[in-house]
Amino acid sequence: MSKVNWNAFEALAGAATDNFEGLCRALIKRHYGQFGRFVALANQPGVEFHLKLDKPCSLGEVSRWWGWQCRWYEIRRGTAIGKTRRDKIVKAIQATEKCLPDLTDWVLWTRYPLTKGDQDWFYALPTSMKLHLWTAKDVEDHLSGSATIFRATYFGELILSPDNLSKLHHQAVASVQHRWTPDVHQVVNAEYELNRYVGNSASWEALHEIATRLKITANYVSNDTNDLPDSLTRSINEIVNTANLLASSLTEVYGTLNEGDFEALHSQLSIPRAQPENWQGFFRQLRRGNHPIILSTTNLVADIYAADDELRAIQKYLQTGLIAVVADAGCGKTQLAAQFTQAKDNQAPAGILLHGSSLSANDTLDSLVANSIVGMVQNHEKAPLQLNEQKG
Repeated sequence: MSKVNWNAFEALAGAATDNFEGLCRALIKRHYGQFGRFVALANQPGVEFHLKLDKPCSLGEVSRWWGWQCRWYEIRRGTAIGKTRRDKIVKAIQATEKCLPDLTDWVLWTRYPLTKGDQDWFYALPTSMKLHLWTAKDVEDHLSGSATIFRATYFGELILSPDNLSKLHHQAVASVQHRWTPDVHQVVNAEYELNRYVGNSASWEALHEIATRLKITANYVSNDTNDLPDSLTRSINEIVNTANLLASSLTEVYGTLNEGDFEALHSQLSIPRAQPENWQGFFRQLRRGNHPIILSTTNLVADIYAADDELRAIQKYLQTGLIAVVADAGCGKTQLAAQFTQAKDNQAPAGILLHGSSLSANDTLDSLVANSIVGMVQNHEKAPLQLNEQKG
């Protein structure tokens, strides 16, 4: 199999460090995710992602637990990593031992092989984990089988930068430009729901709003328990603790959503979180004692339930793989599609708009995608983009 074009990878939109981590994470999940529990969190201490095996595979037997730390060092091949980078590696290993004490295998994944001196230093680090060094060669070795698609999306003909996507969208909407007027477009419920399904952060601002209210109200309630008996104070502390944990979950999920890191987002949502309890008996005691704190506590518990509902909702929405918008002719489906797939400032790049009229009788959906996307990209790379806009 031919070598990959790392120059094309370095030219991708975004930081090479983030792209390298994203590629490595995608490769591991694609090849080994079915053999255990794969977790990738936005702020995972020590490693970017980890996999606990529950089935044997080429990584080892059941109970092996692998973690990967990906570092795209901006240094030339054969250059020592230096003291600062060494210190960060040591801190990462220590953080892993603290947060994931049962991890068995720790991988430092870099583009170039470390120098002999750095390798000797690395393998001599004191840790109970087995240390591994992976490089770009391991990336290329894993660009096979079901992961072959990543050759095209990270190194080849399916590389789509935000700029290219915007130009391709402009080309795709040319035939309907005469009846699509973005300046007077009004968002309807269908579009709002679609934005929630694709994880548009603007449609999930309630996550941030509820988290803010939880933090403020929890702080107020925890400082207003002086006149309560110990039994009620314990219940208040339990409610406040649940509120703070849910506020942290909401903040992390919303932050990851803003970054567009859906791999980490799915991992975050799969982790067990604080659950609301039945506090009716506690509230009856507050009412009997006529404690003023019942008002703010009621608001706090209401937001706890709202937080739980919102987290369940986003998990359900993002697990949906196919959405159909059905309406009679002339109801605005084409305008909705054009509007929905255009680039959104600081939120998302343009989407792919495919016209059903391009699908011939003997074609499949694969043919439509190949002709519409790959063909458009290849033509765009060979010649300047030509648009024949209709006037209307």
